[in-house]
Amino acid sequence: YALNERYAHAIGIHLLPEALEGVVANLRGRTLNSLSLALEPNSDVETVADLACRLCQELAADRSLTPGQLTGVAAAIPGIVDTVEGVVRFAPRFPSWGVDVRLSEILQSRLPNTRVAVDNEYRFQVFAEKEALPSRLCKDIIAVGAGQGLAAGIIVKDEIKRGAHHLAGEIGHMVINPRVGDECVCGGRGCFEVMVSIERLVRMAVDRQAAFPDSAIFVDCKDGGAPSVDSIFEACKTGDPLARLLMNDVADWFAIGLSNLIVTYDPELIVIQGKYREAGDHFLRLLRDKANNVVLKRISKNVAIEYSAFGEDVGMIGAALY
Repeated sequence: YALNERYAHAIGIHLLPEALEGVVANLRGRTLNSLSLALEPNSDVETVADLACRLCQELAADRSLTPGQLTGVAAAIPGIVDTVEGVVRFAPRFPSWGVDVRLSEILQSRLPNTRVAVDNEYRFQVFAEKEALPSRLCKDIIAVGAGQGLAAGIIVKDEIKRGAHHLAGEIGHMVINPRVGDECVCGGRGCFEVMVSIERLVRMAVDRQAAFPDSAIFVDCKDGGAPSVDSIFEACKTGDPLARLLMNDVADWFAIGLSNLIVTYDPELIVIQGKYREAGDHFLRLLRDKANNVVLKRISKNVAIEYSAFGEDVGMIGAALY
């Protein structure tokens, strides 16, 4: 006997600020096709739901799926999500939604006879990290997405952690530098998200340009413009002194945040997702060394820290797998 992997299929959707992306997968979790539809910023929930329905219909049509062959649709949403009730409590990138949007019901009305699940995007993303790579036998894994924002998906003993108020994983708002840290969008000061943000990294480069005028970071800057984060990453990989200085600063703050996760959840593996997965081997070595040696120095922790093998498709892949 063998599994008939073509018997049914699942669709995973990832809501991004300006696009809705989807993928269809078979029962072994192998992705068969993907599709992206443009979305106006801050679109209302009805518009998003209509586009999600269209996305599912086009993905199903491409694979010639009958209604009975679509076993479920899962949507990865940025924000605070009550997956049991199917309610988006708050979606910061979509202020027009307000609070307590019953997204599962709204989608279900457009996709009758199909199971619908919604959850925070990072919970699906950590699910992808664990389930899509058979070589990983970890029961305790954390996926940290960092770049424009910062949050995490957490699995402990093979269970996705959500919390009593659906806030598990909102690690970007842990305060790690309360005295001199920049103010966060949440109103706090010195949040993890702020201290490792792309905006802060670029601002530090600009502030030090006079001291390092010949840095490779500024080669492509025109008319006094700010460098790109990609130029900082690339310069760091080649040993540029300013780039190494900046990335060392970010690694210090990253290490404090990650060490808090290590002593809280004691994971086997931390996976770095988002823009920082492009930062290179030097930065990864810094994270591994610093994060394992901030606290409890006499205790051997040796938590594995790796870059994600996925790109921006990790959210919709994780949703389909789930």
